Amino acid sequence: MAGRGRPAKKKVVAKAKPVQETVQVVQTEVMEAPIVEAPIIKAPEVQKEIIVKKPIWEVKDRFYYLKGDKEPVSYKLKGKYLLFDEDLQYEREVKITKNQNTIFVDEFKGVVIPDHVVIRDGTLHLPKNKTLMQKFLSKHPQLGKAFLERDDEKVAVNELEDINSQLDAMLLAREIDIDVASAIVRTSVGSAVSGMTSKEIRRDALVLAKKDPSNFISLANDSNVEIRDKGVRAVEQNVIKIMEDGRTMIWVQTDRVMFKAPFGENPYNSLAAFLRTDEGFDYLSYIEKKVI
Repeated sequence: MAGRGRPAKKKVVAKAKPVQETVQVVQTEVMEAPIVEAPIIKAPEVQKEIIVKKPIWEVKDRFYYLKGDKEPVSYKLKGKYLLFDEDLQYEREVKITKNQNTIFVDEFKGVVIPDHVVIRDGTLHLPKNKTLMQKFLSKHPQLGKAFLERDDEKVAVNELEDINSQLDAMLLAREIDIDVASAIVRTSVGSAVSGMTSKEIRRDALVLAKKDPSNFISLANDSNVEIRDKGVRAVEQNVIKIMEDGRTMIWVQTDRVMFKAPFGENPYNSLAAFLRTDEGFDYLSYIEKKVI
């Protein structure tokens, strides 16, 4: 048979090349949505109503007195007047009565029995059950002009100030130098202080401090008071002579005019002021050495 000696040709099958798939990656840009803050809605402010509280009437005994320390046997106040009512915004007639429960005439009921307010011997005491009359006087047009209500708190404050002032002055009188005390006492008793003992001077200083504390403290702090005292002693001991005109000062040792005090001024105050000057310094030095 033909072709037995040749091997049969093998069919060559071509292998297909693998297909590479190309994956295209598409990057998509993600846009972030802007964050919008929700507006804060404030609740409307509620305006608070301001309530003006009217002063509460204090129920208590009250005392009244006439101004100027007057003490007539009796002083009658007006029994009615007009008062502007701030709540109602018009004037209302006010009257004191014996049988009504109000002082306003437009609120009176029935028969009206008038009453009177009389201050006897300069003072009037209204007990706490006399509230209507107290309220009548609290708005009276003569209050502050003809009469006053005693303010117990103010009286207590003033009394406390007076007591503290007395204590301050008396402590000062006890501690100050005896020469200063003598100078202050001399302003009160004059030349009599020259014959007083130190204890008598100290006693009188304490009495003056208690009687007039503000004046005593003023004198104690016055740098002229000691010099004034020395000038007074110089006059008493005839070292200095004050002429009849009450102004001319004579230095007795030389019979020369030292100076003349200003017209109308206390000669001893003027002398103290002169002794503090350069011209008066030599006189003061002599007085301090020679005058007892």
